[in-house]
Amino acid sequence: MKKECRNRREWNLYVESDPSTKKVVVFTTTWSAPCRFMEPYLNRMVRKRPDLTFVFGDADNLEFIAEKEVFELPTILFMKDGQTVYHFSGADDGELEQMFNNF
Repeated sequence: MKKECRNRREWNLYVESDPSTKKVVVFTTTWSAPCRFMEPYLNRMVRKRPDLTFVFGDADNLEFIAEKEVFELPTILFMKDGQTVYHFSGADDGELEQMFNNF
């Protein structure tokens, strides 16, 4: 399932309200070449992994992302039981694939 997060309220609703659900949180932007490069891969993973909730957020619209240790884009957080299990930044789909396989 794919959800779009546009503000803190939606973050609380989609990410924090049900910590038992495994989530993949994707911080991206429209202007970043690495983000655009990873977009097709991430969309395939949404279809391939219906057991996960994917939450996509445009970093330009989310003022609180520094709290989540998002310093480069794209950044992907794999969350389970309310905790970040894996933290990935960059455009290496091979490395990201390993994280998906282990999650």
